[in-house]
Amino acid sequence: MLKVDKSQEPEYLTQTKRQIKNPKSSDAWQDPAIKSIRTQLREEMLNHQSGMCAYCEKTITLDKSHIDHFRMRDRFPEQTLAFSNLWVSCGSDKDQQKHCAHHKDVQKLTKDDFLALPEFVDLDLSRVEFTETGRLVAKDPKDTVMI
Repeated sequence: MLKVDKSQEPEYLTQTKRQIKNPKSSDAWQDPAIKSIRTQLREEMLNHQSGMCAYCEKTITLDKSHIDHFRMRDRFPEQTLAFSNLWVSCGSDKDQQKHCAHHKDVQKLTKDDFLALPEFVDLDLSRVEFTETGRLVAKDPKDTVMI
């Protein structure tokens, strides 16, 4: 999964969230105020993700992308509008069967499964390299960095 700095929520999202009656409900995503900024939000997020799907890291375009709630709205309604929970994945709403978010969602993960997922680990890329098969390994076999 792609690592992206999500520490700075866009100001227009913050302002829009203030207009929502119940921003911590799963229905908040359907509010007209949120609908009005979705394209702008998806475009900005796609730029932060270097034009790549957050899950498979393939190059994607604005018209072939989808805003995904990593922690699903029905299980984590309080995170429906949390910027840290929003990612852009490949595919679109019209093509739901073919985007990474759909494949994540059909895994039937429970709320506890999501809570057990580790946070991202900062990795010093100067200490690792990819093998020919794409495996990530420490350059120095004595290195104790967790990969």
